[in-house]
Amino acid sequence: MKKTIYLMLAVGILMGCATTNSQSGLSKAEKRALVEKRVTEMLDNRHFKIEVDMMHPLNYPSKNLTSYFSLEIRNDSILSYLPYLGRAYQVPYGGGKALNFDAPIRQYQESFPKKHMRRIDLSTDNGEDLLFYSIEVFTNGKSTIYVQSRNRQSISFDGEMKVDE
Repeated sequence: MKKTIYLMLAVGILMGCATTNSQSGLSKAEKRALVEKRVTEMLDNRHFKIEVDMMHPLNYPSKNLTSYFSLEIRNDSILSYLPYLGRAYQVPYGGGKALNFDAPIRQYQESFPKKHMRRIDLSTDNGEDLLFYSIEVFTNGKSTIYVQSRNRQSISFDGEMKVDE
């Protein structure tokens, strides 16, 4: 009797696992291809958002970010909501905008240094400082953002492109 109950329980668990895998309907390769296609479309349209989860200040240890931070490109505009930790050489009283602003993009240039990676170099002026962003986006959506400023130390971020499937 106990063996029958355990057997039915095991079969039920295996059936549950089998139905959850088959419900998605896509294999890993198909999902990967779909994400790659979506990332490429978003980069080609210059309309994408990168959600940041790690920061790498120049003279400080790296930190995991628990709050929501992002960088968004919309055609000819940049919406930067990124934290900053580092030395500031010349800033307005109270700290200024740092990396929290939205502004038009002055220069935008793309290159393909590796097979599954696209690098975007852009510059912008947030009203207080001239900033240079170098964004590396891989076809799986993983991204690295490098920020250089005239008035602050450089900083970099790791994140992932938000891909709506």
